[in-house]
Amino acid sequence: MKRFLVFIGLFLIGYILLQLVSGLFLTAGYSPEIMDQGKTVGYQVFGRISFFIGTLLIATLAFFLSEKIIRINK
Repeated sequence: MKRFLVFIGLFLIGYILLQLVSGLFLTAGYSPEIMDQGKTVGYQVFGRISFFIGTLLIATLAFFLSEKIIRINK
């Protein structure tokens, strides 16, 4: 149970950090169209990052970190 909680905790931290960093980059890289300046727009689509690949990388990193943390505590 301890291994699972460590893994889930690290996974959630990694996922939240990925979302924050990708949001910062997408927002910083956004430049509105000059033609759209006078229009009111309800929403903007900035871009997409592959959900599956990002989640897989975070899960892999969380697994290896949780294994390392558990070995240090033993």
